[in-house]
Amino acid sequence: MIGCSSDSDGTSEGTNTSDESENTAAAPAEETNDNESPEEGSHLYHEIGETFELEGYSSGVPAEITVNDIWTEDGEEHQEFIEDSISSPSEENVVVFVDYTVENIGDRSMSLGDVIPEYAGPNGDTDLDLSYPENDTFTDIMEPFQENLEEG
Repeated sequence: MIGCSSDSDGTSEGTNTSDESENTAAAPAEETNDNESPEEGSHLYHEIGETFELEGYSSGVPAEITVNDIWTEDGEEHQEFIEDSISSPSEENVVVFVDYTVENIGDRSMSLGDVIPEYAGPNGDTDLDLSYPENDTFTDIMEPFQENLEEG
């Protein structure tokens, strides 16, 4: 599985605003213990469309995250990206996309890279590539880490 992205502002496809960013990226769905209801495991599990708060990994700045959609596409449609991204591609590879919105609700700015999820799979952790598929916002995998989200 490989991380991917397209980027736009919080309203519709387009460009980022300084305090809100919507991304499409590959990431796993969060899991809960089968014995817990969503309410009991709410810190681990959120429904698509449900907004939840998350602190930036290194900054500690709070952000609101909303996962708008998750879907997979056959690797066949993304063969060049897969071959460039993993060392041993196979016919079973798929690309997972997650369309999510980030809003900084803290009292200081933070890097978008501070709230980019990672995919933890059987081959290790994978940073998500917000520059894939090609988009007008990010052209390189490292650019989102320099994108600043102004305080909310």
